[in-house]
Amino acid sequence: MLWLQKSNSIYVFFNEENTSYAGNSFKLARFDDTFTDGMMEFDSNYKSPDSKFQPIRGFGKVWRENPNVMNKLGWATDKEQGYSACYGYAFGGWKSMRSYISTPTGELLELESYYAPTGWRELETIEGKPISITSCN
Repeated sequence: MLWLQKSNSIYVFFNEENTSYAGNSFKLARFDDTFTDGMMEFDSNYKSPDSKFQPIRGFGKVWRENPNVMNKLGWATDKEQGYSACYGYAFGGWKSMRSYISTPTGELLELESYYAPTGWRELETIEGKPISITSCN
């Protein structure tokens, strides 16, 4: 899951069979972040297994309110972490748009949209050249 402050959106990244984006089985869903301070950050009725975590705040709200998200993602494997991402976009055709987001570990994700976010993949090269993120503006 990824939260983008600029659009106040939560993106959920799935790996699903029978779907494909650029030869991968990666599906993407976007949710408005409706969490506000003072709301329940987590639900004590959900008991996480050892070494797993219940998503909290906006991630937790999306996770708890959408059984499909909860069932497909399962429990968080680590606590949330903040970082400053590089973000950009390009139009890919008639109704298509691609967004690009850096990860905390330096990878670059490409998000495909067709009216709404639909798929994602990790980019390792562009036109055969390795990707290296050096700065964001």
